[in-house]
Amino acid sequence: MKKSIIINLLISFFIEIAIGQTTNIGEVYVSLNTDVSFVDDFNNTTTGEFWNNGSVYSYRNWNNDGIVDFSIFNLDSGLTSFVGNESQIISGTNFNYLYNTLFDNSLGEMSFNLLGDISVSNESDFTFGIVDNKLSSGMFVFEQNAYHISVSNDSHINGDVIKVGDNSFDYPIGDSNYYRSASISAPSLNNDIFIGEYFYENTNNEYTVNNLGTNLTLVDNAEYWVIERFTGTSQVLVTLSWSNETTPSEILVEPLEAIHIARWDSTLQLWIDQGGVQDIINQSVSALVENYGVFTLARVKDNVEIDFPLFFTPNYDGHNDTWNVNQSENIEVISIHIFDRYGKLLKQISPNGIGWDGTYNGKRLTATDYWFMASYKDLNDNTIKQFRSHFSLKY
Repeated sequence: MKKSIIINLLISFFIEIAIGQTTNIGEVYVSLNTDVSFVDDFNNTTTGEFWNNGSVYSYRNWNNDGIVDFSIFNLDSGLTSFVGNESQIISGTNFNYLYNTLFDNSLGEMSFNLLGDISVSNESDFTFGIVDNKLSSGMFVFEQNAYHISVSNDSHINGDVIKVGDNSFDYPIGDSNYYRSASISAPSLNNDIFIGEYFYENTNNEYTVNNLGTNLTLVDNAEYWVIERFTGTSQVLVTLSWSNETTPSEILVEPLEAIHIARWDSTLQLWIDQGGVQDIINQSVSALVENYGVFTLARVKDNVEIDFPLFFTPNYDGHNDTWNVNQSENIEVISIHIFDRYGKLLKQISPNGIGWDGTYNGKRLTATDYWFMASYKDLNDNTIKQFRSHFSLKY
């Protein structure tokens, strides 16, 4: 049987009840299959320990200066729900280590003011209401394999999001009541950390939109994303989305295959083309980026296409056993680098060689998609450019 406790009616050795606030100064354990509700503000002091293996509902402000954690890894346990109809402040000097979270506040914009830090280990449900940490130092961390559901224009994080681990991740980020996703492919190590944030503001305020590198005709001047690699050495695929609500119309003209990802190079003070593979149905573009920092959408001058096989079958039957690009008219391919989906370099091949046989250090690799980056000379103007795309290994 599930037990329910309205905490402002519960008096115990560890809980101090004051008008408008519930304070924990000792140890509180919320057991599996137990519901606890905080109708008023909750304050976990420096001596307080609050362990949630059941379901906790906070209807007002939440402050943690002690320990907030869980000890049971169960899909149906450890739920902390922030629910209300007026602005709720989540504050404190210490991390809130939560297993599952739910945010549901009918206020909508500025529903949750994140001044403290939250770590989620499993699911975060953004039912309704925006979590705002853009102007504060509050951190929202998704641990290894943590994920989110229910994001929308009405429910996302307005600020930066920290992602830990080696799983792919779609950042639940937005700005100015727009949810604008960005995602990364799986890093190579489970302790890699990547940070993502979206800005719906004039790109030119910080990063001059007229400073364009080779092959770019224009960049998105209304929005940009920041994706930083905080720890680790992984190379990842970055995917950005476009939207009729936020993306300038000049970016979205046909052909959509000319939409690429551009990165701001702070040293060169220049937007650099990172390439792009478009998913027209899902309105997104992906690229294996050279570095991290500020990204936005861009269009390229000529959308150069290098001819290459979409798949190969290294089964030693004499047909399609190796993979390589084909030299094309008006370009000269110089070098080709092949990567796995994590961004790890597997092989560098010559465009004039026999190609790649699908092995790494002599071992056959898994049948899946692989990415490549080709450096080539544009024979029209003798400039060196890069082309990125992907192909499949099949058996």
